[in-house]
Amino acid sequence: MAYSTTDQVASEFKSIDFGAASSVVVTAEVTRFIEEADAEIDSQIGQKYVVPIDSTNHPESFKIVRMLSIWLVADRVRQIMEMKNIAPEAIEQGVRVPNSAKMAREMIKKIVQGKMTLSDAELVSAANGVRSFSVDNSEEHTFQKNVDQW
Repeated sequence: MAYSTTDQVASEFKSIDFGAASSVVVTAEVTRFIEEADAEIDSQIGQKYVVPIDSTNHPESFKIVRMLSIWLVADRVRQIMEMKNIAPEAIEQGVRVPNSAKMAREMIKKIVQGKMTLSDAELVSAANGVRSFSVDNSEEHTFQKNVDQW
């Protein structure tokens, strides 16, 4: 199950139709971009949360990963469209194009680091998403603080 759809990605642009014959980016490419973006999201967030995150059991978390997926894909589409459509003399100097992929990756990093939580998503383990042999098996730490152990 994909986190976003081609229609949701298209909604990030003014009057774009991926199905049109004259379209620079076609529906099949956008579908592939979505699959790749979702795999990137899962590979990162999967370190902390059980993935994939579905809309039925985790509706609030799904909204966030859907937004991340849309941002990643829309940025790829935007880059392709800019490369194909803009003549060098038409480029305005000093105009910065928003980088939604960068924002998405920063948010993913915050989720993995625990600075941002997916409120209704299931953690990978009971120890706040951190996996290790000792945490999973309730092992006591061998080394202790402020004790001479050598």
